[in-house]
Amino acid sequence: MATLNKLSTHYLFSDDGHFMDAFIFNKCEYQLLGIIQEVKRLVSADIEVSVQPLLEGSLWSRLKFTAKDGKEIKLQWVIALVIALSVNPLSTSLDNVLNWAFEYIKDGSYIHNLKKEKERLELEKEVRELRADSLKHATVDIQNKIKRRVSNLYCEAKKESRITGIGFSSSVGNADNNEIVINRHSFDAYIITDAMEDENTIYNVRIDIIAPVLRKRKIKWQGVYNSQPVPFKLSDVDFRNSVLKGDVDFTGGTYIICDLKIYTSVDKEGETKISGYEVIEVHSCGKDDNPPEITTGERKRQLQRQANNSPTLFDFDVDSDLKDDAS
Repeated sequence: MATLNKLSTHYLFSDDGHFMDAFIFNKCEYQLLGIIQEVKRLVSADIEVSVQPLLEGSLWSRLKFTAKDGKEIKLQWVIALVIALSVNPLSTSLDNVLNWAFEYIKDGSYIHNLKKEKERLELEKEVRELRADSLKHATVDIQNKIKRRVSNLYCEAKKESRITGIGFSSSVGNADNNEIVINRHSFDAYIITDAMEDENTIYNVRIDIIAPVLRKRKIKWQGVYNSQPVPFKLSDVDFRNSVLKGDVDFTGGTYIICDLKIYTSVDKEGETKISGYEVIEVHSCGKDDNPPEITTGERKRQLQRQANNSPTLFDFDVDSDLKDDAS
């Protein structure tokens, strides 16, 4: 088991050179280490990663993994999962990536070559449990960070015009078919082209108003939400018009009950950050701890919902009425 702790990255070139741009090389390795770091979090693995001497043959970089807690099978799962995330396009679902990693480690040299079937089945069971734990602990934040790191890796490699592909291999995989090469023409399948933005709407939340916008200006309101100051865009036209007309009086302690849309984006380091707030509907407005009063816009929306739910001529059971007439 002591030899099953290597991960190698192979940079293939269009010529016979055994060198590449040092800045690009270090940026690629930095992103690979970032993937490893997130996988360690995903698996809750206490593993030390160290650098091995570089090898020629285009250019090979090697990393050695050491399980501090002695759980070698978890170490092997981390390596298998790092390779799985690096060789499967970003469009691949996490579930399928984990299945790929499971097959990779199951068919690997150690488990596959065990003479005692009982030992092999026990190790396979442990890997299945690790797979299930990985899926359970795969938060959106971790997944976004991994995707961004994978994207950065191939994006940096693409800058080196001599690179024709990147190969991944390990002592965990099947020795007969060890290196998996991603060719340059496939790099785009691993590169994120959008801003990785998302949005989430929270209903009926309270925002304490710090600074309302009382004139027709394209500036954001200032409020406090969840004890944090937030600038937000007010998109409720009816409430905004009421404010401009002076129908709503803002003094210290004014708050609104509203539906709040929160926008998030993932930066180039894979960190998820809030990129904006938007109040889409204001339901009521109050002061201090007094009960809020319903807004004009919300009253109009309630009347509209009631009108939409009112029965019409076509809501009656025509067939039933005809049967009653016939009887």
